[in-house]
Amino acid sequence: MIRDLLPLAPVLLGHACLVVLAINALHGVGIRGHWPNKITYAFLVVTGVAGLVLAWSWLRGDSWPWPLRGYAWLCGLVGGLGLPIVTAVRLLRPRVPGVSGRDHVLDLAAEHGVDRLIGDCRRARLMRPSWSDALRLQCHEWEVELPRWPEALDGLSITQLTDLHMSPIYQREFFERVFHEAGRWDSDLVVFTGDLIESNEALPWVESLFPTVKGRIGTLAILGNHDILHDDEALKRSLAHADVTEIDGSWREWSLNGVKLAVGGTSAPWGPRLPLDLVRHVDATVVLSHTPDLFPWLARKGVDLVLSGHNHGGQIRLPVIGPMLMPSVYSRRYDQGFFRKDDATLYVSRGIGGANPVRYRCPIEITRLVLRSPKRQGRGTRQVAQGAIARS
Repeated sequence: MIRDLLPLAPVLLGHACLVVLAINALHGVGIRGHWPNKITYAFLVVTGVAGLVLAWSWLRGDSWPWPLRGYAWLCGLVGGLGLPIVTAVRLLRPRVPGVSGRDHVLDLAAEHGVDRLIGDCRRARLMRPSWSDALRLQCHEWEVELPRWPEALDGLSITQLTDLHMSPIYQREFFERVFHEAGRWDSDLVVFTGDLIESNEALPWVESLFPTVKGRIGTLAILGNHDILHDDEALKRSLAHADVTEIDGSWREWSLNGVKLAVGGTSAPWGPRLPLDLVRHVDATVVLSHTPDLFPWLARKGVDLVLSGHNHGGQIRLPVIGPMLMPSVYSRRYDQGFFRKDDATLYVSRGIGGANPVRYRCPIEITRLVLRSPKRQGRGTRQVAQGAIARS
């Protein structure tokens, strides 16, 4: 029987790939509420049954009607040719030039014990297995040369935290440890790029923990698609009490060392879109976009740097193939790390928490970026002068 199914293997693999692509796109188009999950469950049942019927009819030697034969040919091409090509392209994808860095990984479970970090609900058990990366915190420090970045802002530093998904799935001590590590970095800006809570019960944590990480010139936040499933107005009030400026759909400007810096934020397509008329009137721009799907549009508009989360690195990253499920209309394209289009740069963080906190080969992450100008003197140095950015 297995031998008889071998010729059908590329077809079934391609069928699975097309199902994954459809699910990824569904979760990236901006449908609000719980409808994407409900549609996904129904779609999986229908496509799963379809795959079984396909295999059974093959084994029986039934003659397929031409629409089914056409779909089978498409699936065969996707599974036998498309997936290997895409996998090879991903593995050979060149690194973004001008990026260097270092990192260290903290095994929080080994340091504190799992029971002190996770809640007692069913989903929290996903963090217990020894192979889980949900309690392994990777602390990234990057230096990034941006093609248009002004020399006057060389050395500007940004700490990014994203996708905390604060809820009783975790103990408060877990987030205390994450914020403690982020607070060790002295940065000009601290930014939170959405999906801050997964439960209204976590709102007091926002008010008490967020003030422990502050930027020298500002601390900014946007919301994410999970935040609007809960009391987003209460979340905005909690951010204000924590002295964090919420900039969803708006910009904040600074005059620093004689040049103008603008930082904007958007949770589109679930929240307000960011007007971009300001971009051509300032010297440097950074956009906090919860989803990286907006990057091609922002790059065309001349934005210098985009900081995103949302995709969680896929959470489960298979050897060679990488991630599969990812809530993006671009599917697996913007999974994690750096990307460049024209003169714009994107960084996608894997984030910290999750509504379903299963992680495999995908540690949680906090990030500090030091932004470099190609016009700076002594371009070979990696030394960053503390306090180099000053208000004009």
